Amino acid sequence: IDENYRQKILVQQMELKQLHAKVNPHFLHNSLLNIRAMAQLQDYEGIEDMTEKLSKFYLYATRTHREIVAAREEYEYTQLYIDIQSVRFGERIQAQVEPLPEDCAEVGMPRFILQNLVENAYKYGVPAQGAGLIRLRCESQRDAVYFRVEDNGTQFDEEKLRVLREIIETEREDGLPGTGLMNIALRLKLHYGQSGLLRLERSALGGLCATVVIPGHRMGINPPASSEGLRKVETSPIAKLFDLKTKISGGNRDVPGSAGGR
Repeated sequence: IDENYRQKILVQQMELKQLHAKVNPHFLHNSLLNIRAMAQLQDYEGIEDMTEKLSKFYLYATRTHREIVAAREEYEYTQLYIDIQSVRFGERIQAQVEPLPEDCAEVGMPRFILQNLVENAYKYGVPAQGAGLIRLRCESQRDAVYFRVEDNGTQFDEEKLRVLREIIETEREDGLPGTGLMNIALRLKLHYGQSGLLRLERSALGGLCATVVIPGHRMGINPPASSEGLRKVETSPIAKLFDLKTKISGGNRDVPGSAGGR
């Protein structure tokens, strides 16, 4: 099969997976259960905070079709996801997000990469017993920016780590947990034209450390993304359809703290 045709097929497959991840029914279901529990406790401030973060989370996920966004946007989006999950897990899982270096804030990167890695850590990386720990950090070097998501899980021994690496290197898709990581690796490869931009190793915390490498930002290869953060995003075809339905029904879908579509 022609390589360009193969890449188009891969992009379409990944877009379908991304669309499913955007609406993530289990995540939404659990969030609504948390809001219901707050209502029973008459925790109105908690309800207000939770619904605002949830609305911003899905606003970003569904109302922009840009593939490349600024790193600060990915950080904001991932922080929203962590805040929502913290309501569910409480002290059971602690997430540490180190500040994003100023010189990395406007670096362009594929959308949803960081959130997907953090979600993977919540699903597979935390220990079955005891307190879980997830850490997100970023550092810049001369020729690249490195984003690291690590956890203190005990599931991934050397053999499982070897299997994960093999799945990514061979682009094998067989329903294993590593296929989500493979999707990230493929998106990075298709965008930057090189392999090895998702690196897996043992974390100093005891679990898995997944490193995303965004190459060339100091050399002009990867110029800063043109973006305006979570409050102003481009309108996707799905959102435009929703806007039309809202206008016909006379409803009002504006959310406090979020900007409407353009």
